[in-house]
Amino acid sequence: MGNLRDLKAFVRYDGSGRVVAGSLIFRKKKPTVGNFQQIQAFKCCNVEQTQIEVDIQSAFPMTNVDIVLFGQTGDQMYIFDYTTENAADVYELETILNTHSSQFGWFSVGADGALLLQLNAATAAFFVAAGATSIGAATFSD
Repeated sequence: MGNLRDLKAFVRYDGSGRVVAGSLIFRKKKPTVGNFQQIQAFKCCNVEQTQIEVDIQSAFPMTNVDIVLFGQTGDQMYIFDYTTENAADVYELETILNTHSSQFGWFSVGADGALLLQLNAATAAFFVAAGATSIGAATFSD
Protein backbone atom coordinates (compact mmCIF):
# COMPACT_ATOMS: atom_id res chain seq x y z
CA MET A 1 0.00 0.00 0.00
CA GLY A 2 1.25 3.48 -0.85
CA ASN A 3 1.52 6.52 1.38
CA LEU A 4 -1.87 7.22 2.98
CA ARG A 5 -1.14 10.96 3.05
CA ASP A 6 -1.51 10.96 -0.76
CA LEU A 7 -5.11 9.74 -0.40
CA LYS A 8 -8.29 11.30 0.98
CA ALA A 9 -10.17 9.77 3.93
CA PHE A 10 -13.89 8.97 3.68
CA VAL A 11 -16.41 7.54 6.15
CA ARG A 12 -19.86 6.19 5.43
CA TYR A 13 -22.97 7.58 7.14
CA ASP A 14 -26.10 5.51 7.81
CA GLY A 15 -29.70 6.68 7.35
CA SER A 16 -29.72 8.30 10.82
CA GLY A 17 -26.68 10.43 10.01
CA ARG A 18 -24.27 8.42 12.18
CA VAL A 19 -20.86 7.20 11.05
CA VAL A 20 -20.86 3.50 10.22
CA ALA A 21 -18.25 1.83 12.43
CA GLY A 22 -15.29 0.47 10.46
CA SER A 23 -16.23 2.37 7.30
CA LEU A 24 -13.09 4.54 7.08
CA ILE A 25 -11.44 4.15 3.69
CA PHE A 26 -8.62 5.96 1.92
CA ARG A 27 -9.09 6.70 -1.79
CA LYS A 28 -8.27 9.32 -4.40
CA LYS A 29 -11.95 9.94 -5.16
CA LYS A 30 -15.18 9.74 -3.18
CA PRO A 31 -16.99 6.38 -3.52
CA THR A 32 -20.11 6.57 -5.67
CA VAL A 33 -22.12 3.91 -3.81
CA GLY A 34 -23.25 4.83 -0.28
CA ASN A 35 -23.37 8.08 1.67
CA PHE A 36 -19.63 8.79 2.06
CA GLN A 37 -18.21 12.10 3.26
CA GLN A 38 -14.59 13.22 3.32
CA ILE A 39 -13.06 13.73 6.77
CA GLN A 40 -9.80 15.14 8.11
CA ALA A 41 -7.41 12.22 7.93
CA PHE A 42 -4.39 13.31 9.96
CA LYS A 43 -5.04 15.57 12.92
CA CYS A 44 -1.37 16.08 13.72
CA CYS A 45 -0.37 17.70 10.49
CA ASN A 46 -3.28 19.86 9.41
CA VAL A 47 -2.56 22.75 11.78
CA GLU A 48 -1.01 25.79 10.18
CA GLN A 49 2.44 26.20 11.64
CA THR A 50 3.29 29.55 13.24
CA GLN A 51 6.90 30.69 13.45
CA ILE A 52 7.78 33.86 15.30
CA GLU A 53 11.00 35.72 15.92
CA VAL A 54 11.98 35.95 19.58
CA ASP A 55 12.95 39.42 20.73
CA ILE A 56 16.07 39.11 22.91
CA GLN A 57 15.75 41.97 25.38
CA SER A 58 18.90 41.37 27.43
CA ALA A 59 22.55 41.47 26.48
CA PHE A 60 24.74 38.38 26.59
CA PRO A 61 25.83 36.84 28.83
CA MET A 62 22.32 36.29 30.23
CA THR A 63 21.68 35.02 33.75
CA ASN A 64 18.47 33.29 34.86
CA VAL A 65 17.01 33.17 31.36
CA ASP A 66 13.24 33.83 31.23
CA ILE A 67 10.84 33.79 28.30
CA VAL A 68 7.42 35.31 27.82
CA LEU A 69 4.95 34.59 25.03
CA PHE A 70 2.35 37.26 24.52
CA GLY A 71 -0.70 37.60 22.37
CA GLN A 72 -2.50 40.77 21.37
CA THR A 73 -6.21 40.31 22.09
CA GLY A 74 -7.22 43.87 22.83
CA ASP A 75 -5.62 43.29 26.23
CA GLN A 76 -2.25 41.61 26.38
CA MET A 77 -2.18 37.97 27.49
CA TYR A 78 1.05 36.37 28.67
CA ILE A 79 2.58 32.95 29.28
CA PHE A 80 5.83 33.00 31.29
CA ASP A 81 8.53 30.40 31.81
CA TYR A 82 11.47 30.91 34.15
CA THR A 83 14.81 29.11 34.30
CA THR A 84 17.91 29.46 36.43
CA GLU A 85 20.20 28.86 33.43
CA ASN A 86 22.82 31.21 31.99
CA ALA A 87 23.47 31.79 28.29
CA ALA A 88 26.69 33.14 26.85
CA ASP A 89 25.31 33.51 23.31
CA VAL A 90 22.23 32.87 21.17
CA TYR A 91 23.15 29.21 20.62
CA GLU A 92 23.29 28.49 24.35
CA LEU A 93 20.01 30.39 24.69
CA GLU A 94 18.49 28.13 22.02
CA THR A 95 19.61 25.02 23.93
CA ILE A 96 18.30 26.33 27.25
CA LEU A 97 14.90 27.20 25.82
CA ASN A 98 14.56 23.86 24.00
CA THR A 99 15.40 22.10 27.27
CA HIS A 100 13.22 24.14 29.64
CA SER A 101 10.51 25.69 27.47
CA SER A 102 9.80 23.04 24.85
CA GLN A 103 6.12 23.06 25.85
CA PHE A 104 5.80 26.16 23.64
CA GLY A 105 7.39 24.66 20.53
CA TRP A 106 10.86 24.35 18.98
CA PHE A 107 13.50 27.08 19.19
CA SER A 108 16.13 27.51 16.47
CA VAL A 109 18.68 30.07 15.33
CA GLY A 110 18.06 31.47 11.85
CA ALA A 111 20.71 32.15 9.22
CA ASP A 112 20.80 35.80 10.28
CA GLY A 113 21.42 34.84 13.94
CA ALA A 114 17.86 35.59 15.03
CA LEU A 115 16.22 33.29 17.57
CA LEU A 116 13.05 31.72 16.12
CA LEU A 117 10.21 29.82 17.77
CA GLN A 118 8.11 27.33 15.81
CA LEU A 119 4.97 27.26 17.96
CA ASN A 120 3.49 23.83 18.58
CA ALA A 121 -0.17 23.25 17.72
CA ALA A 122 -1.38 23.45 21.33
CA THR A 123 0.29 26.80 22.03
CA ALA A 124 -0.87 28.30 18.74
CA ALA A 125 -4.41 27.00 19.35
CA PHE A 126 -4.42 28.57 22.85
CA PHE A 127 -3.72 32.02 21.46
CA VAL A 128 -6.14 31.58 18.54
CA ALA A 129 -8.91 30.42 20.91
CA ALA A 130 -8.32 33.50 23.05
CA GLY A 131 -8.74 35.70 19.97
CA ALA A 132 -5.13 36.83 19.66
CA THR A 133 -4.51 38.88 16.54
CA SER A 134 -0.73 38.53 16.85
CA ILE A 135 1.68 36.43 18.87
CA GLY A 136 5.13 37.45 20.01
CA ALA A 137 7.91 36.17 22.25
CA ALA A 138 10.63 37.85 24.24
CA THR A 139 13.45 36.53 26.38
CA PHE A 140 15.15 38.42 29.16
CA SER A 141 17.31 37.81 32.21
CA ASP A 142 17.32 38.89 35.83
